[in-house]
Amino acid sequence: MKDVNSIKGLHSTRTMSSSKKRSIPGLLNSHFLELYMLEKEKERLLMERNRLSLRMDVVNNRLLEIDTETNRLLKIKVFDAEPQIKELKKVKEENKEWKTVSLNY
Repeated sequence: MKDVNSIKGLHSTRTMSSSKKRSIPGLLNSHFLELYMLEKEKERLLMERNRLSLRMDVVNNRLLEIDTETNRLLKIKVFDAEPQIKELKKVKEENKEWKTVSLNY
């Protein structure tokens, strides 16, 4: 299933600071602003990396849970339960009696 996150190249888009395009002319005084912007971008990327590592831990834990549950179900041999399913169907067919209710007006 395709979604926004599976679009190729979406996560490698360049920002204005990484493409070195800016509206401020290249004066000596603008270096402080450039340093500030680079520091802010670095902070944002570090926070994003932390969030991604936390998300990766959650995904890995869920994959382990799925594997253990799959192994547990395969050991029980869920696929050999066909006779039980047939018996349940018979019981349901036997209980298909019409129930009547009298209505008094």
